[in-house]
Amino acid sequence: MKKIAAFGLTLLVLTALFLPSFTQLSAASLTAPLSGGSGTVPNPLTGTSNLCVLIVQIINLVAEIGAIVAVLFLLLSGFQFIRAQGKPDKIDEAKRTFFYTLIGIAILLGAYVITQIIWGTINAIIPLPGGTCS
Repeated sequence: MKKIAAFGLTLLVLTALFLPSFTQLSAASLTAPLSGGSGTVPNPLTGTSNLCVLIVQIINLVAEIGAIVAVLFLLLSGFQFIRAQGKPDKIDEAKRTFFYTLIGIAILLGAYVITQIIWGTINAIIPLPGGTCS
């Protein structure tokens, strides 16, 4: 029964994460059918005019993925607290998971803020021909 509940919870979380991505697909983005080799694959890096913009896009993607993982681990630690049912060793494990998750969130936010400061400084010192790097 626990395995079924865990599978159901996993399926629910994955659906909640990926459903917005599927709903943003439109008929216009699917230009041709994929059968017969005549389909096209859209460029995920549209608007990338130089290396600086590419690096910023990658940093933003890593920050978004890290935020999703952080929320999942916060949920995991909450479930661990609930499943502990007063057992000291299980509560310690849940506290440890929560503490390490908070450390990870702090590192993620710190890295993001530092990269934004560095890019702002670079843009102020060396102006790019195409504008700012954002």
